Amino acid sequence: MGIRIKSLKEVRGRLLELVDTLHKGPVFLAKKGRVTAVLMDLADYHSLLGEIEDLHEIIHTMGDCECGCDDEALNKLMALNCEEGS
Repeated sequence: MGIRIKSLKEVRGRLLELVDTLHKGPVFLAKKGRVTAVLMDLADYHSLLGEIEDLHEIIHTMGDCECGCDDEALNKLMALNCEEGS
């Protein structure tokens, strides 16, 4: 399925229907012809968070991170995702 972009006007009348189709992929919401938001399945959102955490951990493990954060910051991020998933 291709990228789905819907105007806010269209979404207002079809929100429940669109939510039921999120397993097919995200729906991008446009306001005045410009995409301003995205609706996505919660499982896809958590998967995306997991991928970000994995990449963050890989960067730190490789020692190439120059962001100034420490392991405590990474642990907080991972704990936050665990709390959201429960």
